[in-house]
Amino acid sequence: MSHLPVSFYGSPCRLRFAVLSRLVTLFLCASYALAQSTASLEGTITDTSGAVVPNAKITIHNVATGEERNGVSDSAGLYVLPFLPVGTYRVNVVAPGMQSVVAKNVLLEVGQVVGPRHLP
Repeated sequence: MSHLPVSFYGSPCRLRFAVLSRLVTLFLCASYALAQSTASLEGTITDTSGAVVPNAKITIHNVATGEERNGVSDSAGLYVLPFLPVGTYRVNVVAPGMQSVVAKNVLLEVGQVVGPRHLP
């Protein structure tokens, strides 16, 4: 009969659970730290009549670093661009058959979630 070694935690199963719970805690702490140094841009793309615009391409350009990130609105016109470095951005929205819309000097600050009401 083979015996598994008993650890400080009492059994190999408890050891695995302890290691897994520590990894989850580490991941949550890292996610929290990342969220505390970034911002998000999210909202709904609509046309001038208020109808939602699916598949609109959202491009954000960090003015200071030149970094660009892209997103696309879903079938309900919703978009989310999370974990953006803080800074000043230019936001460009393009949809087929519509004029592009550009918002300049969009300031994203730590922990801020910016939606359409905040765009100039």
